Amino acid sequence: MRAKTSRFTGVRHRNIEGRGKWTARISVRCLDVPLGNFDDEEDAARAYDAAVVKYRGEPTVNFPGEAPLASMLAALPEIDDEDDAAQHWPSTSSEYDAIVAAAASDTAAPRQERSLAARRVAPPAPVPQKRLPTPPKPVEMRRVGDAEWRWFGTQADAARAFGVTTPDVSELVRNVSRASLREAFEARSARTAPPKKRKPTASRKRVKKLCVEGAAQKQNGKWVSQMFPGREFDDLDEYRAAKKQRKARLRKLYDQNKN
Repeated sequence: MRAKTSRFTGVRHRNIEGRGKWTARISVRCLDVPLGNFDDEEDAARAYDAAVVKYRGEPTVNFPGEAPLASMLAALPEIDDEDDAAQHWPSTSSEYDAIVAAAASDTAAPRQERSLAARRVAPPAPVPQKRLPTPPKPVEMRRVGDAEWRWFGTQADAARAFGVTTPDVSELVRNVSRASLREAFEARSARTAPPKKRKPTASRKRVKKLCVEGAAQKQNGKWVSQMFPGREFDDLDEYRAAKKQRKARLRKLYDQNKN
């Protein structure tokens, strides 16, 4: 036995995408008649009460003493037997909404109430999918015997440059063995951007510096040393003499400080 999902008779809760949360059904002479899907539980209960009054001739069950709306009664089909029910019962939701809307416009109650058609949940409209354009395929092509490849953005550009047709270029790229121009041209798939040409750079020859006793010789032939910053010597003899003078001064300062 199924557990009740609603506090009203003839109403069940369903979580179906694109439909109402509450559905109402009634059994008439062993015939299961669906009454529709609703967002509000009380609307589904009132639809069941209207079906009880119309099909069974009994008083309302869910809302005792409350007469069903004329729009709800008019939306229900006339059931004589199974064939008649199949003939009058709407097969699609749009047909059911049209019947309810027509009955509500003709026999609506004076008080302001929404019709059953307004309370039904319409399925979402399908969203059209846009197809993205296919990007062009770049190729590289050259004549047989040439050293450099030429880059082209499309196969059509390569065909115009070499005076051939686009299908010929496509055959050279896909299947070289079947291409009719394989003896004259070569083609292959390329990168999305043309290769960058490198600028020739002048080669710099490294000159090995000559170092002697802590002094290095410059290109102009003079000698420099970190011992004498900012000073240049014409030859090594001058540099050695300056070293001796420096050593003598340091020795003299050392003796003075020692005494």
